[in-house]
Amino acid sequence: MRLIFLCLFLIAATVCLAGDPLYEVFRSPPTQSRPFVRWWWNGGRVNLEELIRELDVMKAAGIGGVEINTIGMTEGASASSLAAHPEVPWLSPEWNRLVRSVADAARDRGMVCDLIVGSGWPFGGRFLQPSEQTQRVLLVKKQLRGPMSVTFTRSELLTVPLNPAAQKPTEGQIAPTSSELLFVRLAPVDRTGNFSPGSELLTPADHIAVDLPAGEFELYVGIWQTGFTHVKLGAPGADGPVVNHFDAAAVRKYLEHMSGLLSPSLDGKLGSALRATFVDSLELDHANWTSDLSSEFQRRRGYDLLPYLPFVLDGDHPDRGPKFNATIRRVRYDFDRTLIELFDERFLNTYVEWAHANGVKARIQAYGRETHPLDGSLKVDLPEGETWLWVDRAHDERIRVESTVVNKYVSSAANLTGQRMRSFEAMTNAVPVFRETLQDFKRGMDASVLSGLNHPILHGFNYSPLDAGFPGWVRFGSYLNERTPWWPYFRHFTDYAARLGAVMKQSEARARIAVLAPRADEWSKHGLLYQPFPEVTDPWYQFKLIDAIQQAGFNADYVSEKILTEAGKQAGQLRFGPCAYDVVIVQDVNAMEPAAAAGLAEFVKQGGRVIFIGRSPTQAPGLAQAAENDQRVQAAITSIRG
Repeated sequence: MRLIFLCLFLIAATVCLAGDPLYEVFRSPPTQSRPFVRWWWNGGRVNLEELIRELDVMKAAGIGGVEINTIGMTEGASASSLAAHPEVPWLSPEWNRLVRSVADAARDRGMVCDLIVGSGWPFGGRFLQPSEQTQRVLLVKKQLRGPMSVTFTRSELLTVPLNPAAQKPTEGQIAPTSSELLFVRLAPVDRTGNFSPGSELLTPADHIAVDLPAGEFELYVGIWQTGFTHVKLGAPGADGPVVNHFDAAAVRKYLEHMSGLLSPSLDGKLGSALRATFVDSLELDHANWTSDLSSEFQRRRGYDLLPYLPFVLDGDHPDRGPKFNATIRRVRYDFDRTLIELFDERFLNTYVEWAHANGVKARIQAYGRETHPLDGSLKVDLPEGETWLWVDRAHDERIRVESTVVNKYVSSAANLTGQRMRSFEAMTNAVPVFRETLQDFKRGMDASVLSGLNHPILHGFNYSPLDAGFPGWVRFGSYLNERTPWWPYFRHFTDYAARLGAVMKQSEARARIAVLAPRADEWSKHGLLYQPFPEVTDPWYQFKLIDAIQQAGFNADYVSEKILTEAGKQAGQLRFGPCAYDVVIVQDVNAMEPAAAAGLAEFVKQGGRVIFIGRSPTQAPGLAQAAENDQRVQAAITSIRG
């Protein structure tokens, strides 16, 4: 009897829902809501017949689109399989023809086609001139004790071994295209706590003489390196040094090189065949310099960077006392802020403008070590996060799903701009091949939706011709193609993800709580941390607070000082774009820009509510006019508390 009643109830519910637009979207999700895949064209060893076959395999499995991602060849591929499938270099006439043919075939099948910019990450190429390649200042420090006299040559200083405690080789590090000395600064170890910049010893001469009186000294050597890192897993034609992301002309040259060679095969415009171009991980290997950074710092911050730069790069110095470190933290914030501004203006803006000029949307993982995790995603058409699969540290036989800490920043940016499409690099696999299951994919999808994202770009489908044998060409830990054991059931996951994503895209986010994390304090103390895996979490609960708010039944977004400054404040709400917040939680923030503090005070004046957790702001973060700006922040916070 109960079964009969249940069946009658389901029939009645179905009848009532029939014709409801949201139910129809749920029942038959549009192609754009179906999972896409990162389609690795391994080694560029592709041919049209196999590409079309794999496209049909993906279509049958419920995949709605592809991101063409030409990448370096996988290790372990047999010599015979490589010989049977020659390389098709990136941007060669044949490669361009294949992109056009695949885009047309995808459209014929009702699928969507995106294309990664370049190959691997971050993008670059052998065609870049040295001045267009990525740059950094590498700090080398040497302890000296006087009295003594010593002479160094320039070549000796340029080849001093790295200080293991301060600098470590990066993953993509190569011998730099060029190296030169930026500074050679000698500073006494002063434990009184007062800041002293020491003496600059660098001259045009080849020899640098140092005469020391009695005492302890530190010699700081700044090595300005160009072209120190290369594209990770770059495919033929797209490998080589990384482009300087802080140089708008170099970025534009790279992008126009790509569109200039490819667009003639796409009826003159990338948008004729593609939905979007994509920029993958911003892993710039600690790039922190460009040729005009010093002058830009002077123009933007109002003082000379170079006397402070050795100590900024060195980190906090326990022997020099809190007053010394407090000064350097203010300068470190100014240095990091300048880098972020240049990156946003010269890379993000240039990329978005280029994409729009070519008729495509700008899709990007707009975070890393060079941009604010929220503000970067405000600028782009299709902001993207990422969700990972890891081996569980406590149980090796289990897989741990992680919706990374940046995902909530990406979804918050989408909420603030009204963007309904929020993609994520889905289930990036850091576990051994064949370990992942569809259950893990579902757990990753659910965790990402709880973070506010709704469209998985699965990581990834391997281009692997049938004659390559088993397991074929496997990229990273994933084995996502028709030869994985659970592929016959994969359609169940794609249908589930499509329905869930379609409903979320039809929904409007309603967060009434805004959270401001201590980003200025983080930059001042630790420098720019890598997102989505920051080396330090300070305070320890920084990324757990929003989860706790959600567990309590509320929704929340991250905001930034830019939002506090520019948002409207009226009728007890903080309003930016389609969002309206009743409460702002300030999360253990000590330093805040005066304009943001004033915006927070105006929000309270108009009836809004502020909750301070831990500390409340007591100072401004930068060095110029520090005392005056500190007083402005303190006055704003006093008015809030009053």
